[in-house]
Amino acid sequence: MSAPEPPETRIGRFARRWIDTAAYALVVAILCIVGALVVSVATGGELARANALLFVTGWCLLAYATFLMWPSSPDDLDEQAPSGETVAGSTRIQSIARSLPPLRWIGLPDPHHRMPVRRQLFVASILVLTLSFVAERWLGIG
Repeated sequence: MSAPEPPETRIGRFARRWIDTAAYALVVAILCIVGALVVSVATGGELARANALLFVTGWCLLAYATFLMWPSSPDDLDEQAPSGETVAGSTRIQSIARSLPPLRWIGLPDPHHRMPVRRQLFVASILVLTLSFVAERWLGIG
């Protein structure tokens, strides 16, 4: 039986895990904003069209992330650890997010302690929808 790990290790691992997820969500949100602005300008629209595209993109990301998290069988609900996670490879967006500060300075969590991509995408979709709401409600766009 192994010794229990100190709380500092758990807190540090928890912080690195969420910093990794926040960086991924921020990169996805920036890509969505730039994409919505480019499509809006290309089609002759204003910021209201870009905000609408951002809203639709957020809902599409949320639907896709939910689809990825959906269990394929009832046995998947009973497992303690997530199945089907690939920890060796990373997506291009993850590579970009992990090369930016502060993640570049503090290092990545261990592969088996990282947040799965499907959960990172879910957090990113919530951020995109939140940015769309903020743009409409407080910035008056839309």
